Amino acid sequence: MKNRDAIIHDMCLTYRHDYDLIKPEGDPTNLGYALLAGITPEEQLALYRQMEQIYDNNIAPVLIEYMDEIAALRKQYAELKYRMDSLEH
Repeated sequence: MKNRDAIIHDMCLTYRHDYDLIKPEGDPTNLGYALLAGITPEEQLALYRQMEQIYDNNIAPVLIEYMDEIAALRKQYAELKYRMDSLEH
């Protein structure tokens, strides 16, 4: 299972496919520079922070809820399996 940072990184790449391409320093008013693919370190950090907020506020709570439900179902399964094994012996 992916960890939090890997999921956020993937979210950044989904939003901006050039997220991993770091733009070299240059004059942002220069048309040639403006057409370069990539993202500045400042833009990269800002995008990561935005995706981090989305993950923390909208995705993580749902994941936690489902993980709790899965744990409860596993416990129920173990109890039922124990009962079934007891009946067979």
